[in-house]
Amino acid sequence: MHAPVVLHRDVYREVGLQIRAARLRRALTLEQLAALSGLSSAYVGQVERSVKKPSLRTLAILAQALGVAIAALVPGNHAPVEKVIKEKSLDALIACHPPKERQFITRAVEEMSRALKKLRR
Repeated sequence: MHAPVVLHRDVYREVGLQIRAARLRRALTLEQLAALSGLSSAYVGQVERSVKKPSLRTLAILAQALGVAIAALVPGNHAPVEKVIKEKSLDALIACHPPKERQFITRAVEEMSRALKKLRR
């Protein structure tokens, strides 16, 4: 008889990081992913932080909502996710804010861009 397999906490950490990276690549907020998956945003956040251990069914639901294969969420042959998370696109950074804040951030970036163009002249 085989000994039971015990998954190390790092496996759940990596799964959570992969979910977060996939969400950020799609520029989705936790709330948007929750709406797409039918799960609560609090639960999705806990999975991303490896506070909760998702079942295979939950992983399948999240993978479908993210438009990726389940294998993309499980530790294996993919690039380190820390790089994806650290190098969030501007869209992903802005998307996690409410509409009024997004407008403010967009205007501020536009102003900075204009100022930088003037400096280059």
